[in-house]
Amino acid sequence: MKRKLPIIIILLICTLFINFRAQSQLCEWRLINPTFNAIDPDDAGPAVSSAGFTFQVRTVSGSIPNVIAITTGWSWQSLNAMIPVGGLNPGTGIIAPGCTTTSNPANIVLSAAFASAGFLFPSVNECFENTQTVNSTVFDRTAIAILETSTSGLTINTTWMDVFTVTMWARNSSNPRAGFVMVNSSFLGTPGPFSNYEISNLGGQTFEANSLTYTTPLAIPIATLPVSLTKFDVQCQPNKSTSISWTTSQEINNNYFEVEKSVNGTTWNSLNKVTASGNSSTQRAYQINDAQGGTAFYRLKQVDLDGKVTFSNTVKTSCAGRNVYVTLYPVPARDIVTLVIGSDKSIKTALQVFDNKGRMIINMPVSISTGVNNFKVPVQKLAAGEYIIRSSDAGIEVNKRFTVIR
Repeated sequence: MKRKLPIIIILLICTLFINFRAQSQLCEWRLINPTFNAIDPDDAGPAVSSAGFTFQVRTVSGSIPNVIAITTGWSWQSLNAMIPVGGLNPGTGIIAPGCTTTSNPANIVLSAAFASAGFLFPSVNECFENTQTVNSTVFDRTAIAILETSTSGLTINTTWMDVFTVTMWARNSSNPRAGFVMVNSSFLGTPGPFSNYEISNLGGQTFEANSLTYTTPLAIPIATLPVSLTKFDVQCQPNKSTSISWTTSQEINNNYFEVEKSVNGTTWNSLNKVTASGNSSTQRAYQINDAQGGTAFYRLKQVDLDGKVTFSNTVKTSCAGRNVYVTLYPVPARDIVTLVIGSDKSIKTALQVFDNKGRMIINMPVSISTGVNNFKVPVQKLAAGEYIIRSSDAGIEVNKRFTVIR
């Protein structure tokens, strides 16, 4: 006959287990940076566009080294969104997984930090049926994702870290296009603990996480969408620079765009600021060049007149740098265009601007030195239209088109 443990011992074991987990380093996680792409992802319905968001994590204090596993996810609304299925995942050209348990789904992209540490998704179920109501908002689907690495992992500290970005197909033609998303806390976190969620390190310790996107779910995209971004594209150029271009189909109270660049996918720096059209109901095209090229991540920051900020999806490219390059910005221009010339020699020439009939409008003598040269060409007196800028000396090739708007 088997002997049963006294109830007091069972309670003691449970208490010790809970206290061990509760005394571990505490973390926080959240969903942030909603994005939107107005293009119909499969031209078939019921999806009409795509939207996304980023999952971030940090510690409340101190740091946790050698993190090797995170089990987490998010909850969403099947009436407003769907997991990409039966077509190409936007921007990747990869067949998306849909509502199946799979590994490394195409619509979930790891940040550079976690990818570099060897993390993978061995198992993801994005459509687990789990109905929850949070402040009158009903969520009927929960994603459960296991994120692991076979290396020594990485360190999580008090600085917010991007873990992964998620793309979903949106069903709605009005905001919020893909409804709302939220994330539960881990087993002993708050609020809304979910027993499957936790963080582990190489030593086998388990760490809890509080959720900052539970009581106030995230709308994807944000409730007001002043700018409809229809394209954000990054391409390598023959001169080894990187061309960053984007188009909008609508702009309302749009102040400016800022192209941001990162070499690691985590730390971002402003590459260039471009004045927006303000208010527009027609397609607008923008383009800048990153003369330095190289392997990098790019994203677009859009700022409203009231200061509200929205980020695009992140695009990675690798354009080998070189010592001689020519680039021009902003495009389109209003008052000034800046010509950047990187040269391996010194030369005197003239920068000449021609209109679309071949007439020279500006002739500006310049001295180009070895290294990086910046020349500001005044165009405030030019009529709206297309122009081309060339150099008068064949020793340095300048041949750039630009647009002036009024």
